[in-house]
Amino acid sequence: MIRRLLATSLTTAFVSALAASGLHAQAPTREPAWGNGHFTVEGFYSQYRLDGRSGSDRTTVDGVGGRLMWQLPAFMSADDYTLSRPRAALGAFAVYTPEQNVGFTTWHVGTQADFLPLATPLFGRVDPLVSLGAGALRTNLRGTPASDVAVADASNTSFALSPAVGLRLSLLPAVGIRADARDVIAFRGGATHNPELSAGLSLTF
Repeated sequence: MIRRLLATSLTTAFVSALAASGLHAQAPTREPAWGNGHFTVEGFYSQYRLDGRSGSDRTTVDGVGGRLMWQLPAFMSADDYTLSRPRAALGAFAVYTPEQNVGFTTWHVGTQADFLPLATPLFGRVDPLVSLGAGALRTNLRGTPASDVAVADASNTSFALSPAVGLRLSLLPAVGIRADARDVIAFRGGATHNPELSAGLSLTF
């Protein structure tokens, strides 16, 4: 259900944005979404593949999340005294996965830092990015412990680091689509690796 609703919303937004972008095709210049404002709000669909205990298969859970990022001020070029676009951002995120017949729910919350390696977007629209999150992964059991899932053997909160790589596609000056591939590393009696894929909309203001 979550995936179907999100896919419908993203498809509608993508088609609408492309149509609007076509109306502005004659504009001589355009700014990518990342560099158009000071704050970026993002909502996204997320899918985790939780680490299996003792070599068992991973458990897939779906969730929804959001983040609020503040772009750090751009720096003045020493050569030509021009202002470069913002390339780093700091903020916070939260991701929730409902029970989905697996016997537990999760919250993943924390702070995040993003960086754009390239000085200008590819093709004027595509920004690769690298990211690092730090926070907590909370598991709440609803019934029998899920012994085949390392982070779900009890209701607990674990410290988590989450390095990632991603892409942001600019559709309009303040609207974009972002996708991330992240490794949520939870520390509780050792480190467990929980890959996460996410995709959603970015709004800059």
